[in-house]
Amino acid sequence: MDRIVTNTIKMDTGERCCLIIDKVSKLPLYYPCLYISSELRKKNESISTIELHSASIALFYRFLNLKKIDIEERIRSAEFLRLQEIDALKEFITNRMKKEKVVNLDSGGRVSSNTQYFRLTAITKYLEWLCDFFTVSYKRDHRLIDKFIAKMKSHRPKIRFRNQGSANDKNLNKNQLKILFNILKVGSEMNPFNSDVQKRNKLMISILYHLGLRAGELLNIKVTDIDTGSQTISINRRADDPNDSRIKQPLVKTLRRKLPISDELSNDIFNYIKTERRNHRTKKDNGYLFICHKKGKTFGEPLSIQAYHKIINALKNSCPELSRMTGHKLRHTWNYEFSSKMDQMDNPPNQYEQEQMRSLLMGWKEGSGTASTYNRRFIENKAAELALNMQKEMSNRGGV
Repeated sequence: MDRIVTNTIKMDTGERCCLIIDKVSKLPLYYPCLYISSELRKKNESISTIELHSASIALFYRFLNLKKIDIEERIRSAEFLRLQEIDALKEFITNRMKKEKVVNLDSGGRVSSNTQYFRLTAITKYLEWLCDFFTVSYKRDHRLIDKFIAKMKSHRPKIRFRNQGSANDKNLNKNQLKILFNILKVGSEMNPFNSDVQKRNKLMISILYHLGLRAGELLNIKVTDIDTGSQTISINRRADDPNDSRIKQPLVKTLRRKLPISDELSNDIFNYIKTERRNHRTKKDNGYLFICHKKGKTFGEPLSIQAYHKIINALKNSCPELSRMTGHKLRHTWNYEFSSKMDQMDNPPNQYEQEQMRSLLMGWKEGSGTASTYNRRFIENKAAELALNMQKEMSNRGGV
């Protein structure tokens, strides 16, 4: 069942490459790997996107092994998948998988309709490419392929798009923030971390909250990106950096930019670099701000995305009020507080200027529309407040 796995490797150039491998033969699967190299990498997809597509294709080949289906032979003979097999595939891909390998079943239930949709879409795109590949070789009637692909697409579930519905619970409220930073106080009995990493972890969460960064941006910061003189941090893109030892490299999805930092945050960063970080770096310093403190093979290496998620999960489990916390909610919180600050100003910038400012600080392309949609929670709260005030006034006037 679990013989088909995905494996990401780092090449000498620094480029990360994802392979789909048969664990029994120890060999890459020819057609899936050809698809990854000729289609996904050619389109300059990020390694994270390639890994997601590869995981879906690996899952598909697990299904084929289970059902003893030779998909290449089926396509050569224009048989494709039968309707009952497509139904079985649709059911198979609903299984929740372990994140690190995708091919190991976890008894934790079913994935969301959004994930099911993505998996079937990725598999269908691969099948469409595979059909086209063999059509060129064998000159088959393309109408049969079109019919098969349409049948595959029709089996995708309906999904609820991200921007539909309520935007509630996107950010942390004042009480949750107070609890969070009380827990993170160095030496606090509530602090879930060892004393050796408490200052580092507190600084990481402080930067996420005060600057609204993504996890990939946080983990990509180098000491040289910080200018304590001008009190700024530069957010730079470093995809496929050969000096980054992490196979699963955290990526910066946004534009490069320079962000101002407060006196307090600047001092906290400076003190961490001069004390905590200095005590845990190796002789061959990699330059990344946040490094691994734990003794062992990864000591002094850049902090991994897995370690970051462990930190967030430890905070989630530290008290009930933070049980739904994510690192990205701190980015939403920053945006909510940005809107609140604009609303409190006597003479605030107009909407266009606010969107320009927000886009600049968040690293979004101007005019992308992200700035206007990110603030939905704040707008919803203001609308609800206005509606309640109207109802009170109407009741006072005897309008009930």
